[in-house]
Amino acid sequence: METLNFAVEAFSLVVVTTVLVVLLIHPSMREVSRLPGWRLLMVAGVCYALGQFADFTDRFEWMARFVLFGPTPGEVLIEGLVGAVAATVLGAIGLARWLPAVILHEREARAQFRVLSGLLPICASCKRIRAEDGEWEQIEAYIDEHSEARFSHGVCPTCATAHYGELLDEAS
Repeated sequence: METLNFAVEAFSLVVVTTVLVVLLIHPSMREVSRLPGWRLLMVAGVCYALGQFADFTDRFEWMARFVLFGPTPGEVLIEGLVGAVAATVLGAIGLARWLPAVILHEREARAQFRVLSGLLPICASCKRIRAEDGEWEQIEAYIDEHSEARFSHGVCPTCATAHYGELLDEAS
């Protein structure tokens, strides 16, 4: 049973530390890490990890220098409780601040996107799109009117050769 407790504590310490490191350095977390409450969540994680570490160090004599209070059962209980209570309180406050901000951030991000969906009847030859009123429109005008996308025109190498080949040859 003692080996199982040790394995669970070691695994818990490794998981919490790994999650904290990933949350701190992962690129996708940069945006949400600026929202209110994020730092409190990280401090809560650190408190929990320190509590786990303090409890973990009590099992090995060579780690005695890391023990915060002492190896007696009462002191071990205090170490664990301090870390757990601090993590719980700070985590609850952090979540109460961070979660609404994340939800608002997600709603604002979704509001920025207008997505075209469904079937668009398009001419196989000239690539015009038939609008709801039956009129045929240039694809750029249709997409401009029905989405937030904007166009910047250029000429691909294939079309440049097909349409301006002789000019390209003369320029070379």
